[in-house]
Amino acid sequence: MKLNKLLLQNFRNYLNLVLVPHPNLNIIYGRNAQGKSNLLESIYYLSFVNSYRTKNDKQIINWDKNFFRLEGDLERDGQNYYIEISCSEKNKRLKVNRVELDRSKYFGTMRTVLFTPDDIFVIKGGPNFRRKYLDRQIFQIYSRYYNIYSDFKKVLYQRNTLLKQIAKGYMGKGQLEIWDPQYATLCSEILKRRISFLKKLRLLTAKYHQKLTDNKEEIELQYKMECFTLNENKLPSPEEILKHLNILRKSEIEKGISLLGPHRDEIIINIDGYVLRDFGSQGQQRTAILSLKMAELELIKNETGEFPVLLLDDVMSELDLFRQHFLAESITANIQTFITTTDKNIGEKLGKDYLGVEVTKGNVYLGG
Repeated sequence: MKLNKLLLQNFRNYLNLVLVPHPNLNIIYGRNAQGKSNLLESIYYLSFVNSYRTKNDKQIINWDKNFFRLEGDLERDGQNYYIEISCSEKNKRLKVNRVELDRSKYFGTMRTVLFTPDDIFVIKGGPNFRRKYLDRQIFQIYSRYYNIYSDFKKVLYQRNTLLKQIAKGYMGKGQLEIWDPQYATLCSEILKRRISFLKKLRLLTAKYHQKLTDNKEEIELQYKMECFTLNENKLPSPEEILKHLNILRKSEIEKGISLLGPHRDEIIINIDGYVLRDFGSQGQQRTAILSLKMAELELIKNETGEFPVLLLDDVMSELDLFRQHFLAESITANIQTFITTTDKNIGEKLGKDYLGVEVTKGNVYLGG
């Protein structure tokens, strides 16, 4: 997968920009707060239809404009795709080859793996960081998963609202029987997709972690459900989930929330049997996230036939020399890569052909 052309209009501090990237390595350099990360953010946005830096699209629109527009000329599976996203304060439109699509059909058109210093929160943060991390990767590979996940969130909202109304006496308990079968089915579908993905990710992450630690550490990814002892080879059926919902009904009504479901599950990352979040050193945590990112790249390649675009947002400075070299050696000619950095000489240090892109106050100067 290659991004052959990128167009930005009114995106953050870029009023109009057309960039023709290098098919392999692109080094985006300059001083801090000039707009380097904004370029990577635009590529990520073309992939996920949102930002990794803010939930509010209004913050992305250039301050004196009322919309932004992104376009990309993408080569994938031997075919060309022209992708467009336009976003105003009122709506967002997605197009592939001039045909307007909804988000579920758009997902997977362009695939990316992003690595930023904030990814350390996948290790250090709460369960929501790891659930979000897992779900985003599944979106890219299985576009139908987005529909399943979206339906679950809608039903979860309705169910939680109903539980609160029952607690206040506004609705009867029998109303739950309308929502619970659909809720249990969606829980089961999400669990199947997550476990299937995690099994594959687990093996690849272990492979890369052994390389990074010279076989001195073993990393393990475990999926944990709050109300079930999980057997990954025999997942709970919708009927079993429904039965457990009936057991939890009194507690759920008292608390006004759904106590069972994928929104409460956890992915535990262990090193040599110890929970990495609680007992791992900073170096171990960084090694683990690098292992995960390398595993993502290979897993997407295995599932789709092509490597995704790799986005490295100011991560080289976070890695020691050994990890820098490992990452650099892993960037093959088949992986189009974009790196942001304050070090204009990093291209020479990596020893690869590249395009240098200097960014100064939203202006781009090509060289290298």
